[in-house]
Amino acid sequence: MRHTLRLFSRTPLATAAALGALTLAIGASTLVFSVVNGVLLRDLPYRDPSSLAVVWETSPRRGNMTNTGSPANFLYWRDRQHTFVDLAAVSLTFKVTVGGAGLTPEMVPQQVVSAALFPILGVSPALGRTFTETEDVGQKPLAVVSHRYWQTRLGGDRSAIGRVLKIQGRPFTIVGVMPAGFHILDSDVDLWLPTGFDESARTPSGRWLMTIARLKPGLAFATAQQDMNGISA
Repeated sequence: MRHTLRLFSRTPLATAAALGALTLAIGASTLVFSVVNGVLLRDLPYRDPSSLAVVWETSPRRGNMTNTGSPANFLYWRDRQHTFVDLAAVSLTFKVTVGGAGLTPEMVPQQVVSAALFPILGVSPALGRTFTETEDVGQKPLAVVSHRYWQTRLGGDRSAIGRVLKIQGRPFTIVGVMPAGFHILDSDVDLWLPTGFDESARTPSGRWLMTIARLKPGLAFATAQQDMNGISA
């Protein structure tokens, strides 16, 4: 041990570099384990997660690079597929200004989602309800909030159901509170609004949403891939 310490003292720069590299390696290994443990080793907090899928767009011109999808393609896939129970749209995360009676306006992470998302994931709200298919056309002014937001900003008050939030200056009525820890793709999101897709959304434009699907019982993912390949062609 003394011999090792003397060697370290004679080459302080090399020692510092070695220790720095070792620290980075340990840190990187810890980070990789955290990601693998959170995504691959632990079960996802949804019903029967092994039958869930993400449907991507690909770009043959860019070497089949995966990409988020457009509303038009999501609706096209949903109408024509035969291998999934259903498909649901989840937007990328956007920050919006949220205020209301007794609330100081603040920026809140939000996703817009289609009504099918919550049934596909098999997660029910802790309080109230989620959107219906009818309410998911033309974006009815309804909102579902996270358990965290309900506790920290709404005081955990059960009368929060029916309360009106001003989101980007527009009134939205809270209809549900999700269970503690619920999230999809982004754990920072505290607010979910209906996508509100109508016929105008069938015109291809923009790519800003993910598509979540649940495989029909008894079918293999290879069968679903063939189905989607045929739709794409």
